[in-house]
Amino acid sequence: MKILEQEINVEFVKNVLTKVDYDVLCQTAKQLGINLLASYTSQHLEDEEFLNSVHHALFKVHIMEATLICPKCNTAFPIKDGIPNMLSGSENQTT
Repeated sequence: MKILEQEINVEFVKNVLTKVDYDVLCQTAKQLGINLLASYTSQHLEDEEFLNSVHHALFKVHIMEATLICPKCNTAFPIKDGIPNMLSGSENQTT
C-alpha cells in the first residue's frame, strides 16, 4: 500500500460520496486500517475532518500488489503495479 499526497477538492469528494456505496467504502477502509464514520449525515458534508478522511481513503491510498476478491462470486483479481486485472480467467488467457 502506498499513500500518495493529493490536494483535496472538497466539492469533488462531496459529489463522489453521492455515488459510492458508503458501507462498502467503510468495510474496505477498515480492512486497510483506515477508520471512517459508520454513516454520515448532510452535516458531515460540511465537516472538514470527515471530508479529509474520506478523501484519504478514496484518493490517497493506492494498493500496489494484492489480490482483489469479489464478495459475490469469490473470483480473485490480481493487482500488479497498482493496476487491477479485472478480466476473468477465460478472458485473460491468450491463444
